[in-house]
Amino acid sequence: CSPNGYIFFARESRAHLFSFLFFDFTKCDIMEATMKLCIDACIECATACENCVTQCLKEEDVRMMIRCIELDRQCATVCRSAAELMMIGGEFSAALCSTCAEVCDACAEECSKHQEQHCQQCANACRKCAEECRRMTEQHV
Repeated sequence: CSPNGYIFFARESRAHLFSFLFFDFTKCDIMEATMKLCIDACIECATACENCVTQCLKEEDVRMMIRCIELDRQCATVCRSAAELMMIGGEFSAALCSTCAEVCDACAEECSKHQEQHCQQCANACRKCAEECRRMTEQHV
């Protein structure tokens, strides 16, 4: 499969949505678009998790945030790994994305228990990443 510029360009601009909807895509093109969205979501999630860790460590009662910090670190690590494996076309990308979705779910659940804005933002990024990882996994079965 080779990257299809229409897919990636269409994501950036509504003006090109028409081209995106009516272009005759092969299964390969759809898989690559799904993978690109998943890579983006993984990178965004890893960044949100790292930010959450940094902010949690500045909280007055850090002990209340221990589980959040632990899951943030695990989630950031698996998200970066999944993104890197997809970028090199690794044959185990789908398997790692399945695990990534599970870790993101756990992190989102924990972060959503805290009212801090950084935790809520992290939870949202984790939910989005879990969704994209599941979509990627389904497309590559």
